[in-house]
Amino acid sequence: MNPKRIPLFPLDVVLFPGCSLPLHIFESRFKLMIRRCLNMRLQFGVILAQKRGMAAVGCTAVIVSLVKQYPDGKMDILTRGETPFQVKEVFDDKPYLEAAIECFDEASEAYPSASKELTEAYEQCHWLLFNRGPETPRKKGRLSPAYAMASSLPLPLEQKQLLLENRSEAERQEQLFEQLKEWLPQLVYLSERRQRARGNGHSLN
Repeated sequence: MNPKRIPLFPLDVVLFPGCSLPLHIFESRFKLMIRRCLNMRLQFGVILAQKRGMAAVGCTAVIVSLVKQYPDGKMDILTRGETPFQVKEVFDDKPYLEAAIECFDEASEAYPSASKELTEAYEQCHWLLFNRGPETPRKKGRLSPAYAMASSLPLPLEQKQLLLENRSEAERQEQLFEQLKEWLPQLVYLSERRQRARGNGHSLN
């Protein structure tokens, strides 16, 4: 059963369902929150912190493992995104925020594979950014291809947030394809500049 009221963790990150997120917990309020989630096996909500306030849509997270605990109570944890949700009401009666949420229903059947065009654009961006190809998805069909691709690229947070808010996988893939098509020429240009700089020994400035 999806949670109705959960703790919130506003972060400068967009978490996608099925994707991993390591976290270092150091603030007192979040140490308290995560300790409660560990003890009671609760989910919490990762939500994008924006200048004008929190985003309206986030993703529930489960704690996969407590990687390390420090003497002062700080923690390293590994989490995994579960379900996108809409914030309905925010509560501030605890040291950390909580929210009443409505979880989005995702299709229970396997996600469609990414189109050839999207796959090619994604692989080109990945090579230009990291000088290597992307890893092969381990759970083919069980994870949204759009989420998996977007999570591995340093796309602007606003673009990732739009993907999270989109409820159609076909539309997500098309949306991501348009983003990558627009981004690809910039990456090619930067890659060519780096190669020229290495060739002549001059600075990019």
